[in-house]
Amino acid sequence: DDPEARVLIIRPSVVYGPGNPPSTNIYRLVDAIYNRRFAMVGSGEAIKSTSYIENLLEATLFLMERMERGVQTYIYVDEPALMTGALVKRIYKLLGKSPPSWHIPLSVASPIATVSDWAADLTGIDFPITAARIEKFNRSTNFDASKIREEGFEQPVSNEEALRKTVKWHLHHEYDESLPVDA
Repeated sequence: DDPEARVLIIRPSVVYGPGNPPSTNIYRLVDAIYNRRFAMVGSGEAIKSTSYIENLLEATLFLMERMERGVQTYIYVDEPALMTGALVKRIYKLLGKSPPSWHIPLSVASPIATVSDWAADLTGIDFPITAARIEKFNRSTNFDASKIREEGFEQPVSNEEALRKTVKWHLHHEYDESLPVDA
């Protein structure tokens, strides 16, 4: 037990930004909307906390400069948190597309997802609609990051700019070219 030891634990929400892997939530959402494989399931009122990578790095540096002895734990999320409907509309707008005016009610989507899960188990195919994905998309993840804000941290990149930079990168990325270059 070193009395001078300093440990910093940062617990971010969904991290996204240019260069994020294809398995990440925001990447998959942008890709699905771009390629017309997205349907809004649920009312769009679930609150989603996100952490843009540049903001998370700045928060880390901010906290490292202020580290004290012992263990310090912080939650980090960008503010304000967005509802899924607003997030989806912003992505559509940044892609130059019009969002559909309809959504699939959970009461309709859940039984379809259950059948999709059974079919996936039988065939080994990863279908885009699964009960777990629908549940995750419609579950609020609104984490409280007031502790770092009370210490004076202000995120340098707004949610709007963070999403703009991320979508722009998606349009020019080189992973498997699932998003064709339009520009």
